Amino acid sequence: MQVRSRRFAGSAVAPVLVGASLWGMIGPTYALIQNRVAIDNVTLVTLRAVGAALLCLIWFGARDRSSFHIARSDVGRIVVFGLVSVTAFYLVLIYAFRYSSVAVGTLLLYLAPALVTLGAALWLDDPMTRIKIAALILPFVGCFLIVEAFRPGNLAANMAGIGFGPASAVAYGSYSLMAKRLMRQYSAGTLMVWYLAVGASPLLLVKLAVSPAEWPSFGTSVGIALYSGVMITILPVAFYTYGLQRMPSSEASITATIEPVVAMVLAFWLLGERLGPIQLAGAMCVIGRVVLLAAVGRRNRVARVV
Repeated sequence: MQVRSRRFAGSAVAPVLVGASLWGMIGPTYALIQNRVAIDNVTLVTLRAVGAALLCLIWFGARDRSSFHIARSDVGRIVVFGLVSVTAFYLVLIYAFRYSSVAVGTLLLYLAPALVTLGAALWLDDPMTRIKIAALILPFVGCFLIVEAFRPGNLAANMAGIGFGPASAVAYGSYSLMAKRLMRQYSAGTLMVWYLAVGASPLLLVKLAVSPAEWPSFGTSVGIALYSGVMITILPVAFYTYGLQRMPSSEASITATIEPVVAMVLAFWLLGERLGPIQLAGAMCVIGRVVLLAAVGRRNRVARVV
């Protein structure tokens, strides 16, 4: 039984890592698109969300229409899920990148695992241990160093980025917590269809209200919608959700911390972004909590086998 359990958990780690790595491409993808195409932030995230939602609706409409069925009593929860995890998250994340950088915005996003660990302890009966409490401190120390909060001038100059970063972490962390509860009743396909459709609709309404005529060319819009809808939305959500069904939300969120590593490497390689020594130390704090919890988890598994 222990061997089967370890294999089962191991089969969940790989898809979470793949999903998180694809999510690590979000910031660089946004930056590369906006470097080459005249497109504003709202239009870009709207194309991403609408493209992903339409592709899911078409796919599941043709393959599994049962994915559209939800209980009336759950409509409110799923609406909140979509509004927070898509509408709010897409907007605050792209503005976090705009007012800071891809690397810094992604690192600030990774306050989310700490928030998920707290939320899982409060609402999902995921026990809080001394190690987890200690590990919660690291990302907050890391984010303090990343935004260089000890330098009042830098803090004041980058207040917008600092505000949008933690806001994106709250929205991102809510995905794991809300999805984990909804997965007790619904398949990953059902959640994907509904949360994308619900989340994309307000973005489209905002876009049509603010700048209805300002779109890239039709071909460019379709290309952006398809690429961003598949590569940085549907595929990472599918991989991450598959893993999340098979492991605790706190562990999935911790495993997904490979995302800022991918984002930092791509931001350096493709965009020429560099973090200073103190910011790199902060990044190590954010990522170091994963090493700490992984080491403790491995030690506990070995102890149980022995």
